[in-house]
Amino acid sequence: MLVIERTFYTLAETHLTSKAPPRPKSLPANTRFGTHHLRPDLTTVVVTNVPRIYTLKDVSDAIKDMGFEHLADFINVPEDKKGGKNRGYAFINLTTTATAVRFLQALHGYVWTKQVLESPGKPFESAVGSWAYVQGLEANMDLAEHTAREVQNKKAP
Repeated sequence: MLVIERTFYTLAETHLTSKAPPRPKSLPANTRFGTHHLRPDLTTVVVTNVPRIYTLKDVSDAIKDMGFEHLADFINVPEDKKGGKNRGYAFINLTTTATAVRFLQALHGYVWTKQVLESPGKPFESAVGSWAYVQGLEANMDLAEHTAREVQNKKAP
């Protein structure tokens, strides 16, 4: 089951080195990139440098182009507060930790095709991925529902 939300999330690549880079405070303590240090429940990645012109469908198409079409069960591409454009990141939950690791490796250096075609002379940044703080399909769906309720409550008189 593929669940697509109308919001965005991000991935930030970590490096395969003997010395781990400092982790952001928002990530769990044991989220080093590499299979020998992975918790078995790590399945959600955050992708950064998503072009602001990209929609949820564009992100979904990019996942399909990388060969992970049926392996992602949740995609969240948050919109900015004004609406209409994404925030430049996306959260993607994959079915297993091994699949998520392969996705992070495939994502490293991925060039956003639509951005290149629509802005041929402009510089662009390739995709970057890392482990998301919120992990798992259920936790991501709960967070998306909670966030949607908060937005609706703010709009209500």
